[in-house]
Amino acid sequence: MVLPLGTSGAGGLSSAFSTVGLELFSLLPDAAAARGLSIAAAAQDSIDSRPVEQDRNIELAVRQAEREAKDLSRIKFKLDTVTGIVERARDKLDEIRLLLVDMRKAVELSQLSTATDDEKRTQANIFDQKMGLINIKVRNFGTIGNNLLGSQFRDVFDADTITFPIRPNSLQEDSITGLFAGSDFTITQDGTGDVFVPDIFGAKVQSLPISINDDVDDGIQLLDDDTVSLDNSTGAVSITRNGEATPVLEGTLERKGLDVLFSPFYGNFLNDTSLQEALDDVDSATQTIRFITGVFDGFVGRVGARRDQISSLIGENKKFARRVESENLRAQLLAQAEQQRNALLFSGALNSTISFADSGILTTAIDNLFDVQI
Repeated sequence: MVLPLGTSGAGGLSSAFSTVGLELFSLLPDAAAARGLSIAAAAQDSIDSRPVEQDRNIELAVRQAEREAKDLSRIKFKLDTVTGIVERARDKLDEIRLLLVDMRKAVELSQLSTATDDEKRTQANIFDQKMGLINIKVRNFGTIGNNLLGSQFRDVFDADTITFPIRPNSLQEDSITGLFAGSDFTITQDGTGDVFVPDIFGAKVQSLPISINDDVDDGIQLLDDDTVSLDNSTGAVSITRNGEATPVLEGTLERKGLDVLFSPFYGNFLNDTSLQEALDDVDSATQTIRFITGVFDGFVGRVGARRDQISSLIGENKKFARRVESENLRAQLLAQAEQQRNALLFSGALNSTISFADSGILTTAIDNLFDVQI
């Protein structure tokens, strides 16, 4: 529509738009600006300027899981230590079994019809050396309280018991008790009640208690030509010097551990009957070692199962903590993104309002609606 401009006439612009209409159009920019500011204000109100904080309950759950994982890790460390002790004891038993094999070989060589007395004495000495090595391995296996094969104390013939926790913050414990794997004996002297024990290689017997300050010559030496009489059924024993009628020691012998004795108690390997007794004792000791080995195999499985269970619980707690932290981080990132989005909405609405008010966009809109000619 084309409207001619003029100062009068019904067809002029003044007739098309009344004074009131022009006033309404003059108010539109202000109304649009107010509307834009209203939108910007709404966007501004939706912006939470506070830092996004971690949920308190989530934080407590994570800390609890991490704390329990640490407690379980301490238990696992103890179980790892016990497992190491048990496995080393198991390996030591294999070494002892091989020494028993050597001892049996010494007896068998002495049983040969061609063996001379000197050769038998040599094999008897080898026998005693191997038995001494068994006892050294047993006594030196572990520290006090952790020796599952024996004891460092000369008058103790039992192995230690090791305890370990099975759950955090609990008095409930499990334990394993070792088995004495040495071969030893005591002789309780008649009349005095004094208790004698052999030295490490069976060269002599000494009365308890034994002090590190004792003279090396203390005790009763066991000589090659001594007469040692032993009743295996009662334990009655006597040690008599060559050419003497009165024993230097008489009492009751009690075997300990593997129940093998030193060669002087087997006639120094010089007679067949004593050699057969030595062979029987070694074979019995070998069976005992196999039994003890089976017990320790059970220990390995038992402690290992406890350790695997604890390791699984540690993994579950760590996995839970990681998952919760990951989910919480995701929630924090989403909240931060929402804050940024609202901030952008506010900035956009505000800038649009300012641009609308300053650019004369209403005039352009009117020009597009009406083709005004002068």
